[in-house]
Amino acid sequence: MKEAVVLTPTGCIGNRGIHRETFLRALDEVKPQVLAMDGGSLDPGAYYLGAGWAHSPVLNVKWDLELLLTHAVPRRIPIIVGSSGGSGARPHVDTTIGFIREIAQARKIRLKAAVIYADLDPRYLRARAAKEKIPGVDHDRVLTPEMVDQGSTIVAMMGHEPICRALDMGADFVVAGRASDASAIAAFPIREGYDTGLSLHMGDILECGESAAKEREPFLRDVDHNRIPILGRIRKDHFLLKPMHPALACTPESCAAHSLYERASIYSSIFPGGVLDKRESRYSAEDEWTTRVTGTRFTPASPYTVLLEGVRKVGYRSILVFGVRTPRMIAQIDSILEKAREREFTTFSGVQGLQIHFHVYGRDGVLGPYEFERAPRPHEVGVVVDVVAPTQEIAHDVGQDIRSRISFWRYEGRQTTAGNVAVPFSPSVIDVGAAYELHIFHALPVKDGNELFKVEILEI
Repeated sequence: MKEAVVLTPTGCIGNRGIHRETFLRALDEVKPQVLAMDGGSLDPGAYYLGAGWAHSPVLNVKWDLELLLTHAVPRRIPIIVGSSGGSGARPHVDTTIGFIREIAQARKIRLKAAVIYADLDPRYLRARAAKEKIPGVDHDRVLTPEMVDQGSTIVAMMGHEPICRALDMGADFVVAGRASDASAIAAFPIREGYDTGLSLHMGDILECGESAAKEREPFLRDVDHNRIPILGRIRKDHFLLKPMHPALACTPESCAAHSLYERASIYSSIFPGGVLDKRESRYSAEDEWTTRVTGTRFTPASPYTVLLEGVRKVGYRSILVFGVRTPRMIAQIDSILEKAREREFTTFSGVQGLQIHFHVYGRDGVLGPYEFERAPRPHEVGVVVDVVAPTQEIAHDVGQDIRSRISFWRYEGRQTTAGNVAVPFSPSVIDVGAAYELHIFHALPVKDGNELFKVEILEI
């Protein structure tokens, strides 16, 4: 039966590490035609996009890349990684290419790498924003030239088209910048002529690797918490999903559930260039490890749009952590923190852009005002103070001032003269560095999926 065989070794390069034994066995047993996976995300926050840092451990990233290069390139299996290096901006892509060069030299591997940057020229985007309305995604703020000028890093999320072009150019390894997770995995089957809707839906489930599977039996000790490769086989009117370790199974329930992962709607998902329609999707068990999916459709959009992600630097961050175990103080913690915040803004009134946030853990530190479990007063709480200021020195000083004030704060019923709080670290104020926020999240109309993305070939 004609099919495209796609193996996703990991839900994210460098995230917990590929399970080596399962991966090598999969290469020999199923002989995949391509290895396709995600390399990053905006999920860990704006900092990683703005600073150009990876959000997975570098040693893990190198370990995964070495495993892929050493065993896939000699077998002539192409490798595709989307959102390479973390957030998929030029520094992330260049770092990934550097690792590939280093490994290839040490292992004496020759390969042709395709590099696809996703960064946008601010001059181009500014001109577009000046003459047309570029709408926001999930918000109503139209993109302005001023917003473009404020951005330190702006990337566009590519679809499958540039990746298909890279494969057409004979790439052994496609190192893509910011890309739709599903599109990076769907590119190969789409290029081979398989249905776009089914290909994207398969990629949408495979993109988190074994997260789309459930435990069929207790995990074996050697599996631990590494990433387990998962296999996708796409045919004319359906695709099949199967994890490559017998302790896991892709069930109709687990695959349907992951089809809803990070989605606002159970019926449709927006992708570069169109909408994935899941209203007629059906999930059925093929065997005890495998699920069959049918019925998904893709509706092209006109015009074709790509998502823009842009961050701006808002200052420098310092944090302070302390614990409170005094019942009377815990009962008054909201008013104490609010009065302390007011005092800081008065003391540092000349500081523009100062931000002070409190997170009270043990009560509502995770959900904040949306917390629905209003339990009796906890016996202790932990407070994280988040300060953002124009310079690191000012952020640090504000944190120090808050620590000192709250340590000696006079509140009703106080029985101590000092030591209101327990501070676990010295220095008590920890300087984090530059702080960024997401300020561009917009849909940019383009001619087609290839317009913004140039493919460069490197001989390594």
